[in-house]
Amino acid sequence: MMDFILLIAGVYGWATFSLLMHELAHLSLGWMMGLRPKSLRVGKGREWLRMRVRGVEVVFAAWPTIGAAYVEGMPLRWMRWRGSAYAIAGLLANGVMAWGLWQILERDLVEGTARSLVKAALIWEAWIIFVNVIPDERELNGSRIGTDGKQFLDYVTGRVALRLLREYEINIRRYDPEFDVRKSVAYRGDSKLQEVHQRALSEYKEGRSSGYLEACGIILESGELLPGERAQVLDSMACQYVQHARGSP
Repeated sequence: MMDFILLIAGVYGWATFSLLMHELAHLSLGWMMGLRPKSLRVGKGREWLRMRVRGVEVVFAAWPTIGAAYVEGMPLRWMRWRGSAYAIAGLLANGVMAWGLWQILERDLVEGTARSLVKAALIWEAWIIFVNVIPDERELNGSRIGTDGKQFLDYVTGRVALRLLREYEINIRRYDPEFDVRKSVAYRGDSKLQEVHQRALSEYKEGRSSGYLEACGIILESGELLPGERAQVLDSMACQYVQHARGSP
């Protein structure tokens, strides 16, 4: 009976560890490509740990069957290839762990309950790889997120980049009908400006008008914006200033 309890506890611990490594692989590769790690979630259901590590929000929940990792600052230029690499990083981590578990079994490095645990862990890795390769969506805290396979296909086919390019171009062409998104700072991917832009968005979402206006001012002073982009930022600042003056958040 005790061996069975230890086996169940061991499988739960391995599933949590495996999912953590999977999501860390996403964030690590994103960081190496110049993206900014934002948050990491391991599991679904009731949370049992929430903390911040080097500015990254890390959450552990009860059931380690699904996770998510989020980054900021992915430029539109080369998004197809950066996004594709980011999407499959977790699967590569699972592949490495599965290979390591297989080597332990092949070389008879453990026996008894420990061997049963390694077998169970290997089956778990195979299952995780299988469900993530299939292009599908899964539910996590009320939201639908794509599996690694779906995200890879969306990025490698250019669907994500094309959608974002069109949305951004349509928005800026309200101010400049001749706007060419491929000449814009959003397409080039200026890391410092993107960082300030993300800060502006965070300030806006938190209802901090003064912080939002300050960040927008830094963006304008950079001199990197095209006329249409500059007009859009000024328009947004004017609307925010009016709301702030009226006492709105």
